[in-house]
Formats: sequence, C-alpha cells, structure tokens
Amino acid sequence: PTHKSITKPNFKTNSKVKTNLLHKNTTLRPKLIILADSHGKKLSTMVEERSSLNVCSYVRPGAGFGQVVEEVGAITKSLTSSDYLLVMAGTNNVEKSGVNQLMSDVHKLINNVKHTNLLLATLPMRHDRWELDPKITKINAELENISKLHDGTVKLLPLHLLPRHMFTAHGLHMNRRGKNQAAKMIMNLARKKVVECEAEVQISTSALHGVKPMTMLNPNEINIVEANMSDMIEAFKDDTSVAFSHSISEDFHMSAGVAVVFRREFQRPKTTDYVQSRLTRQKRLNGATIYSLVTKSKYHGKPTLNDYNTAFTQLRQDFKKEQLKTLICSPMGCVRDEIELEHFACSIKEFQQNTGATVGIICYDEPSPRRQLRKGLSHSDFLRRLKIEIDKQVTEEATTSQQVSSDSSDSSNSNNNKNTVETASELLSRTTILAELETSSSTLESSLSPETNINSASNIGPNFLSKTNQLTKQV
Repeated sequence: PTHKSITKPNFKTNSKVKTNLLHKNTTLRPKLIILADSHGKKLSTMVEERSSLNVCSYVRPGAGFGQVVEEVGAITKSLTSSDYLLVMAGTNNVEKSGVNQLMSDVHKLINNVKHTNLLLATLPMRHDRWELDPKITKINAELENISKLHDGTVKLLPLHLLPRHMFTAHGLHMNRRGKNQAAKMIMNLARKKVVECEAEVQISTSALHGVKPMTMLNPNEINIVEANMSDMIEAFKDDTSVAFSHSISEDFHMSAGVAVVFRREFQRPKTTDYVQSRLTRQKRLNGATIYSLVTKSKYHGKPTLNDYNTAFTQLRQDFKKEQLKTLICSPMGCVRDEIELEHFACSIKEFQQNTGATVGIICYDEPSPRRQLRKGLSHSDFLRRLKIEIDKQVTEEATTSQQVSSDSSDSSNSNNNKNTVETASELLSRTTILAELETSSSTLESSLSPETNINSASNIGPNFLSKTNQLTKQV
C-alpha cells in the first residue's frame, strides 16, 4: 500500500526515512499527509481504501500538539495546493496546557502550511473524563473561529460531533466504527465538501425538507429538535426559566438511553426529590429545573397508561406552579417503553396548551443492537410520525375551536366579537421541526415521502434565540 503509518515515538530519528518514503511515490494522485497523536492510528488505511488519495501518516501516541507538528515544514514541503495536510492533535494538551497556548501553536501551524490545504481536527469529547468537556468545547469554538478566518484553506474535521457509541468502552479513543466515520468525513473534506455530520446513522434524518437550524427554535410552540440531549443541557442548564424532563423507573436505575445523560449531568434523584407521587424535581443552583416522570416500578418493565398520564398531569401542575417558561424533554416513553406516539403527542399538546410553554422535544438516533427501539421504527420514520401526530393534535384543536366559535357566534353579544380564534394553519405553525444538520437534496428525495412538510419558523424569542446561537457556535 502507499500509506506509511509510523507509530515510533522517536520522531526525529525516523523523519528522514519517512520523508524519503513519501517522495519516492511518484504517483499523480493527490496526496494526504496525516500528522496525529494516537487518534490517527490505522486511519490512513481506511482513507486510502475508500478514495483515490495517496495517503501517508505520521502517528505519535501520547504527543502534544507541538510535538505532532514540530517537523511539519520538512514533511509537507512537497505538497501543493492540490494536496492536503490533516492534523489530529491537542487531546494530550487539554489537561496540561492553556487554551491560549494551544491556539498559538495552531496559528504557527497555519503560517507554516499556507502552500497546501489544511484539515484541522477538532478535539473529540472525553467520554472517560467528563470534567474536561467544558474546556474541550471552548477549544473547539476557538478552532471554528480560526477556520472561518482562513476560509478556503483551513477546514475542520468535526470529531467532537461523533456520538458515544463510536468510541471504545474506555471512552478516550475512537473504535473501528468511529474510525470508519472519520475516514468518510476526511474523504468529503478532501473533495472540498463541507462536512457537518454528527454521525453516520443521523445523516438521512437531517435532510428533512424545510428543516431549520437550531437557532430557529420558536417560543410558545412545540419544536421537534434533532440533537444530542447533552448539548441541549449544556446550553440551557443555567437558565432558571428552563426545565428538562424525561421518564424513569422507581428504582432510579437510569442505565440506558437519555436517562444516562440525565444521570451523568444531574445525578440520580433522591427520594426526598419527590414532589408528587409520580414526579421528582431537582434544581440546579441558580439554574434549570430537572423533572423525572416516574412511570414504572422497575427499569426492565413497562408503564401503564394510568401511571404515565398521572406523571404527565403532575408535571404540568408543578411546571405551572414553579412559573417555568421552557420545557426541554425527550419523547418520553416512546423510545423504550412502547408508549404510542399518538398518546405522547396528545399529552405534550395538552401540556403546551395548558402552560403556554416553549417545548423542545429532543430526538437523536440512538443505536441499540440488542434491543428494538421506537417500536421498530427507524429514526427517520419515528421523526416523521412524531411530526404527523403532533400536527394531527393541533389540527383537531383548531377544528374544535372553530366549531365552538361558530356555535357561540349565533347567540353571543357584542363583547364576543372581540374574541379571536386561531385558524388551523396558524395552530399548525406551533409545531416546528428542527435539526443541527442539513444534507444534499438527493438524500432528501430518497428518505422522505412527499407528504412531509415542515412549517417555517417565525416570531423568534430573543432570549431563547441567543442561547441556541451560543450552542450553535459551540458546535
């Protein structure tokens, strides 16, 4: 093969040999040189097998950013404007170096490789060290700003968007599935396509027609958002007007799905957190409220509709009592507990109508090779069905309201003329579906049926918009 993967730590003693190996390859194929820490192991093979690129990699496990790129001038002197340099480094700097020092090294790198195209990997999230994620998020935001300043010559490889299941059990390194996804992302970047993919399994669902970015989340409406719950929590956890909610069992097991995210971010609720028989409430200091709907006794069981309805009613009552404004929730009970989408849609519509809250239903493509999720629906079908069911509930509300208005108009006095009734189209606009990502129209045509229409967003709330803008900038 044409790729040369070097993993020896003594970089200087091998540099001449490695450079000569690259120069001896006289093929006219575009070149890709990979400079990486341990995240780059075996990546060159995967890229070369899938592309026409001539790939050469220099891997230094345990090295910091400066060590990885210290001989970049000599290594890349043969590259041209048709070639690419990929740098995957910085993970080993997070604990030891400041953000400013790392950014200084990045600027030096950019100045040294202006003769070619630079692909700069963002830092993947540390699934083994959650406490480092805020610093990683800040570093990645700085990398995004740098990329915008050098538009055209510096592009980002967004490794921070890879989900948890694409990493090893330990949580630091990508597993084979993650490496395969990274290889595809590299290929797309090398083809000069801007890659904004969260994960392979989520690409098709982000092609929904008319999908708006997350910054278009509409206030006082029901919004379906395709995103990771942990990102939403990070964006809104310090907002005292926001509540997060999900469903759990009485044993507080919280070992699968979105419950794991809630357990990690907020810890398990305590028995003292019960505010009603089927509802617990936790509160961050000067921050958001966290609700857990206790819908079943054991984590491996299923809720009864009576317990589910009771929990939803108690959520609505306490939400109003606490004078909260925004609810960010999972599609509670619909992924693992086999609650019908129609029933959830009816419950969440009644909640929004009764409270006037802004509602964000957070969905993401959760892999589960051993268990059937969403009652067998694919993620894209689940999103489409959820949108249809909520639209149906809103349409029924509009029809009922219009009928009541018509019946009462015959006998109403002049004061009744002051009342207004929303039309069906106006009420339908209260349901908006959003996503962080968009893909090509070809993906759209293959993944969605013609009847799926997404309403445009309007009347954006400034407070909510500013927070979602912050989240978008972080991503």
